[in-house]
Amino acid sequence: MKSLNQIGNQIQKEENPKSLFQQLSERNVNEHTETKGSRGQKQLTYLSWPYAVNELKKASPDAYWEVSKFKYVGQEGVQYQLPYMRDKSGYAYVEVTVYADGVPATQIHPVLDNYNRAVRDPDSFAVNSAIMRGLTKAISLHGLGLYIYAGEDLPETDDGKK
Repeated sequence: MKSLNQIGNQIQKEENPKSLFQQLSERNVNEHTETKGSRGQKQLTYLSWPYAVNELKKASPDAYWEVSKFKYVGQEGVQYQLPYMRDKSGYAYVEVTVYADGVPATQIHPVLDNYNRAVRDPDSFAVNSAIMRGLTKAISLHGLGLYIYAGEDLPETDDGKK
């Protein structure tokens, strides 16, 4: 027996034959972005995570996400889990996977400070901020606002331009 959400999704797909990616990638999200970075710093554009979640859930009501947990061994061999991992240099990363229409999209995002520098011993606020940024980017892999991140992986030239 199908749930009400599954029936609603089926009706929505019959009414709109476009894929979820097509539907989300066609949306203009410019009014829901923020730019961060002060003078002399690289300006970065972010999509508001509440807006991204809202738009994803409207397009795919059964969509959900998972934040990966990583095992650590503390003092006296006690095992515990944290929502971030560390590399060999001690820098922290979070991993968020968004499932929409049965398709997973995973984003690994560094834990950053307020100057967008990688963090070694993150506090809970920095970890939470990284999780929400990772969530938003994982949603963008489903199409919503993906164009915002185009070019962010390009190396800067000596004059600061890409």
